[in-house]
Amino acid sequence: MNYTPSYCSVCGCTLIPVAGGEACPRCDVPAASFSQPADYVRPAPIPLEGASYIDAVPAKDTSWGALTGYLVWAASVMLMLGLQLVALIGYGVLVDRTMLVQVAGGKITPAAVVVSLISAFVAQVLTLALCWLIVTRAGKRPFLETLGWGWSPRFRLVHAVGLTILMLGFGYVASKVLPHKQTDLDKILEMGLAVRVVLAILATMGAPIVEEVVYRGVLYSPLERAHGVTAAVAIVTLLFWGVHVPQYLGSWAVLVSVFVLSLALTLVRASTGKLLPCVATHFFFNGVQAVGIIASSPKHAGEPVKAAVMALLQWCGLT
Repeated sequence: MNYTPSYCSVCGCTLIPVAGGEACPRCDVPAASFSQPADYVRPAPIPLEGASYIDAVPAKDTSWGALTGYLVWAASVMLMLGLQLVALIGYGVLVDRTMLVQVAGGKITPAAVVVSLISAFVAQVLTLALCWLIVTRAGKRPFLETLGWGWSPRFRLVHAVGLTILMLGFGYVASKVLPHKQTDLDKILEMGLAVRVVLAILATMGAPIVEEVVYRGVLYSPLERAHGVTAAVAIVTLLFWGVHVPQYLGSWAVLVSVFVLSLALTLVRASTGKLLPCVATHFFFNGVQAVGIIASSPKHAGEPVKAAVMALLQWCGLT
């Protein structure tokens, strides 16, 4: 008799046999009810206190492999860079040739920034669509559940807020002790309030979702299964950090802060098996800095962590 595996409705992991039924090795509770009769499994007893199904199988089950994860990551980078290049060239040729000459000479102009921001938004949408196709197998599986969406008993909303405060505090200390030179992003932020507002919206609403789906979702899961937790955490951390290096090149304070952010988010994913804690922490981290960017003066717009911490202290009445 052939055995047909069942999948968890929460994270998509293959269920394992336990006394009284089957259970998910990645969730901390027995298998939930399923929408399809064929997927139904009998409930299993809750494990003893201190035990967890997450320890049973270290690697999350996915229907895609490590190579697919790498290709999705590469596609997300190519979309971001390629669409900006195409948009800048197209706008320059059709509308503003002077801008194209200035950009080619290394000068950042307001028109170029607007075009780049619009193309970045389009790239985020296309990246999310690509991830949906891979994860769901073109609609055959649930998207969020397969990625491991949801909270873990080990990590709730309050933990996301606490971790955000810790990382902001680290970034503030780093800005005090590590060298910081003006980067291209600093120059963009100094172009005015409107530019800072648009950047803040993209960083808060788009990046936490798209980047977490790519890095801690589509990429991390098959790497953990193929190479183990340690290697997966190291690879994802470095890839996320490396993509952000060009925009922060020249500022060791920001580069170190981004590395700590990447490592912390990947460790959260590895320890909980869930994606929502990563998205929430990333959202709070970027959101607080976005407030700092908008509230800061043009002269200090390139110091979002410092501005965010000062705004947070003032709101708490500590300064």
